[in-house]
Amino acid sequence: MKYEKIINNFYKKNFKKNYFVNHSPLITKSEIKEVGKCIKSSFVSTAGNYPELFKKKISKFLKAKYIVPVNSGTSALHLAMILSGLQKGDEVLMPSLTFVATANSAIYTGASPHFVDVKKETLSIDFEKLNVHLSKFKFRGKYLYNHVSKKFIRALVLVHTYGYSGDVDKAKKLCKKYNLKFIEDAAESLGSYYKKKHTGTFGDFGCLSFNGNKVVTTGAGGLVILKRKSDFIKAISLANVSKKKIPHVFDFDDIGYNYKMPSLNASFGYAQLKNLKKILKMKNKIHLKYKFYFKKFKEIHFYSDDNILKQKSNNWLNTILLDDKKFTKKKYIKFIKILNHKNINVRPTWKPIHKLHYLKNFHRDDLSVTNYLQYKLFNLPSSPNMIFYEK
Repeated sequence: MKYEKIINNFYKKNFKKNYFVNHSPLITKSEIKEVGKCIKSSFVSTAGNYPELFKKKISKFLKAKYIVPVNSGTSALHLAMILSGLQKGDEVLMPSLTFVATANSAIYTGASPHFVDVKKETLSIDFEKLNVHLSKFKFRGKYLYNHVSKKFIRALVLVHTYGYSGDVDKAKKLCKKYNLKFIEDAAESLGSYYKKKHTGTFGDFGCLSFNGNKVVTTGAGGLVILKRKSDFIKAISLANVSKKKIPHVFDFDDIGYNYKMPSLNASFGYAQLKNLKKILKMKNKIHLKYKFYFKKFKEIHFYSDDNILKQKSNNWLNTILLDDKKFTKKKYIKFIKILNHKNINVRPTWKPIHKLHYLKNFHRDDLSVTNYLQYKLFNLPSSPNMIFYEK
């Protein structure tokens, strides 16, 4: 098949290595040193200096005042949903082209996902289409009421897919028009910018992930960015099982969650952040190699900053669209299998989450583009470590 050959030839031409994982972290002596210091201190859980060191360093990079590091990106999303005031009888607008945690975190609060479509060009929410969709509904009091599901539409999640920023301006405008809480799922976009401002810092809440396959990792971890001080104070409490700030006393204000980032994870992340700018440069160099190579193949659409206005991507996962009607589901599955057999860890895009058995009955707009992308879109190996194996 011609597409497998085109992809395989890229690696043969550019790299000495013959095994390429989709995304692995850059790990240096600094991580070993800082984690070792953390272990020697004996403060490997949530006590110790490293959570605060990590927090200060990432806060400076993001230029965000109110942030709460947590133990996963899902935990960050859950806190954002809680602080948005979501409950049973509410809906959250979100793309179906996303990782399942986006929907799960809404369901944790009793709210329901309301799936909307994306644009093929950006992989993010199609706001023109969404505005038409929402025009079918009317306000009941302060909130838009979905007369079909009999629920109130209370929030919007803008996902910065694969590190590419969604249209923040249109998201903010829509949220203002319909009185929606604005949540940014920036799990994949550490180091990505919209109009020279970091993704995740525009909405009422922004959520990042530091999972093992992200630009920077804490092993497992996440972070919620908050616009208001009152939400910041509440988030700190919720992430610490709502424990009262009384030394040596176990008393609690409310139902809380054990979401604090452990010191061991924070020490690893603290070391990672020292190399963040270097990692982003390495990933950009890999991205430019792909971009130069694929520009000669008209049938292959390679996603880049050139395609998406007003943004600068972190190039987390280099992404390709095979916009070919003859490239069927069967061929897509075979394509992924062949390349992985050749040690090229090509990753399929997510199964649209409205197709998951426990999510299929939630309300949704027409999702024709999302459905089309399922067997056309995939991610290429994007580890910064690939640079070390250049020819």
